[in-house]
Amino acid sequence: MAGVRTWLNWILGGLLAVILSLILLDLLGIRRFAPLTSDYDWLAFIGAVLGGILGGLVTFGGVYLTLQHARESEAQRQAAEDLRNRLSILPLFEYSVSYDPKDFDNSAGQLAEEPGIPIYSIDGATWDSADAMRFAHDLIVRNVGLGHALLRTVTVEVRDNRGDAIQSERMGFTNFLIKSASARHLRTYFVGPRNNPRFEDPRQHGYQLRLTLHYDDLLDNGYLQVVHSSIAKGLYADEDPMTGGQPFSSLSHAEPPARRDTDRKGSA
Repeated sequence: MAGVRTWLNWILGGLLAVILSLILLDLLGIRRFAPLTSDYDWLAFIGAVLGGILGGLVTFGGVYLTLQHARESEAQRQAAEDLRNRLSILPLFEYSVSYDPKDFDNSAGQLAEEPGIPIYSIDGATWDSADAMRFAHDLIVRNVGLGHALLRTVTVEVRDNRGDAIQSERMGFTNFLIKSASARHLRTYFVGPRNNPRFEDPRQHGYQLRLTLHYDDLLDNGYLQVVHSSIAKGLYADEDPMTGGQPFSSLSHAEPPARRDTDRKGSA
């Protein structure tokens, strides 16, 4: 629209200039200096010349605006086509969390096709230690998008129940295919010390989790998404969290996915 207004202004300005020029020439008595064949023949001559020039400008302007409109229309069409193509391969995740130890049961080989379950140590705690607190955390990732996703890696940051960071490292999920209209379980055991000086009340054990998923679509476009979760032993509960403990808060939220530079090693 700005181009159309510019050309209209030029055309109207040219017409006004021609009219004013003719009036001025007539007032100055141009025939005294340039005698012509008959009265006001010079007007026809100058009008023809200026009309030709003005007509050429109008034609040029029309062609220019037509080409400009065609380019803009093609750019809009291409952008819409790119968006459709992008949506057709875009993975879109929904998340939920299960703390049920039954989801980790492999007594009948029901998890035989799943990758091994990583054990994540907090503050140097070991699984077999008598002073260990063990937590089961199953992040369920549902791909509700139209495209498949290749999960490159997952990074987890553990914080205490005040939100202070304790440690951060990668988990064991790499090159993990999550097909469209399917769900995958990211099962993890966390183990922390039973008597942790980080907590004011030693009977309360709660950790905040900040999980960052790095994944690619079918065209190797890279994305990352942050998911907030938690693990805990119930307040003043005596039972082991693996058998009855409840998280102090459910899954808080997942932040919107963001684009990242694709890195085959899975780093952002």
